[in-house]
Amino acid sequence: MSPGAVEVATNMAGSIPGGFATVPEGAKIVKLAEPTIRRYLTTKKLRRYKIGGRTLIKVADLLGLIKEVK
Repeated sequence: MSPGAVEVATNMAGSIPGGFATVPEGAKIVKLAEPTIRRYLTTKKLRRYKIGGRTLIKVADLLGLIKEVK
């Protein structure tokens, strides 16, 4: 992934400080369907952070997932 793409992905998750994204935001960042992201959370391919009832994912983990798949 190019440095520009990392910057765009980081900016897309801007609604939550600290480099976190919700499941819908994460799906947009990595261009996968929301059910796929949820499956990765269930199978522990991605780490889930629960804050106030919301499921959050680190943007760095999402970007690492992209590298792993390629």
